[in-house]
Parts: sequence; C-alpha cells; structure tokens
Amino acid sequence: MSRFACLLIAAILAAPLAVFVGCGSGAQPVSTGETPAPSTKDQIATQLDLLATTGVIDSGIDVLGANIDTYVAENPAAAGLQQDFQNLKSLQDPGAVKAKAKAMRGQL
Repeated sequence: MSRFACLLIAAILAAPLAVFVGCGSGAQPVSTGETPAPSTKDQIATQLDLLATTGVIDSGIDVLGANIDTYVAENPAAAGLQQDFQNLKSLQDPGAVKAKAKAMRGQL
C-alpha cells in the first residue's frame, strides 16, 4: 500500500473521532435554584422610589399599603409609616406625592 493510501485511510478513520470529540452539545447548564423574593422592606423601597420619581399614585398604591402593614407587623418601631401612607394616599399634587414618598423612603 502506498504511503498516500495509508494516510488517506488514517484520515478517513480519524474524521468521525474528531467530530464526536470536538463537538459538544453547546447547552449551558441550567440553574435549578430559584431567585429569592425581595424582602418586604426592599419592595417598599422600590415602590416609594417609583412614587418619588413619578409623583403618580395608581392602583399599585394598595400593594404598597399591604407591604407597609406587613413590614410594620415585623418591625413595630416603623408604625409611623402607616400614618404616613394614609397621608400619601390622600395627596393629589405630584410634587407633594414625590416629597412624601422621599420622606417615607428615608424612614426605612
């Protein structure tokens, strides 16, 4: 057998090995852990930051109130937030809403 024929046979036999060894599935490992939910305090902070930016009270205000109630139940020293929340809900002027939300954010 000629040298060229031997090299050709070796290349043909080695080609599938190179394909199987060199090609991975490319799939990335999938994380099975879940991201923990933000704390009540973090949720309140995010909601107050939004109010302090927009000055707009919308339907999400009820969620903020529920989060404040939960937070105060866990942290009785923060009870003043509930009264401030009632004041915040009654405000109409966007500037006043922004100022109140910033002040409340500072109490967290």
